Amino acid sequence: MKNRVVVLGIAAELGAKMSGTGDAPAKLRQAGIIEVLKKYGIDFKDLGDIKFKIRKNERIIKNAKHLGSIITNTKKVLKIVGSSVNEGDFLLVFGGDHSISMGTLGQLAKANKKIGVLYLDAHGDFNTPVISPSGNVHGMGLAILAGEYHLHGLTIGRVNPHLISILGVRDLDPEEKILLKDSEVKLISVKQARKSGLERYVKHFISVCKKGDRKVHVSLDIDVMDPKFAPGTATPVAGGFTKTEMLGIMKLLGESDTVVSLEIVEVNPHLDHEGTTIRTVEELVNVFFYAFSERKNDIR
Repeated sequence: MKNRVVVLGIAAELGAKMSGTGDAPAKLRQAGIIEVLKKYGIDFKDLGDIKFKIRKNERIIKNAKHLGSIITNTKKVLKIVGSSVNEGDFLLVFGGDHSISMGTLGQLAKANKKIGVLYLDAHGDFNTPVISPSGNVHGMGLAILAGEYHLHGLTIGRVNPHLISILGVRDLDPEEKILLKDSEVKLISVKQARKSGLERYVKHFISVCKKGDRKVHVSLDIDVMDPKFAPGTATPVAGGFTKTEMLGIMKLLGESDTVVSLEIVEVNPHLDHEGTTIRTVEELVNVFFYAFSERKNDIR
């Protein structure tokens, strides 16, 4: 069915530096995320939530915590997304830590080798087990998807680095910075985006993808926002986007039929302040799908 939204929650925290992100899908559901789709009359299929579990007799991989279990769970995500998302569907995912991208984007890239990626994140997530200073896999996903490191036993689609744009980046590890510099990934800091015009940049990115007949996957790490507006994350970095800026971005993305998927990750309810971050996510989703519904109404 055309223009259907497929919803999937992924309760994952094995790739993060602390627990908590695994509780985000349930908290977001309680906050009324699904009700947003109903409010705007959007046809949707809810696949429920899947939980990442530690595998018994987990294979230990040097400097990559729980990677063996993450690979096993990622295979489940690949299978679910591959069997449930049809051409014309829109995929909406709630994480979970950012390692879930290896399953979500990994499957989308299998089906669409030209997919563009707008990666809204304070970090690069371009480490590998060879260079990572922490060993946390949520900081490696994009490098793996871009083909910088091969995971044995996991077949995922590769994303061409020149089709990736990291927007809002402001905290890179030393060797990660070198790896990114040698790649074709585009890095746009908050300062650069504001200087050139944030909405102008987003419009340009969408326009370039559309002209190249490419669809866009949006991966939104909540730490792209300033902690004042989204304190509920284990990886906060000062100097991020404001709520007003993010609402503007989400409106533009929701208006574009080039955008075919959205995932929201790294929300940690354990670190939130009186539900501030959960409410912020609900507002972002509301603006996105209001614009999405208006676009569909215009088509009809």
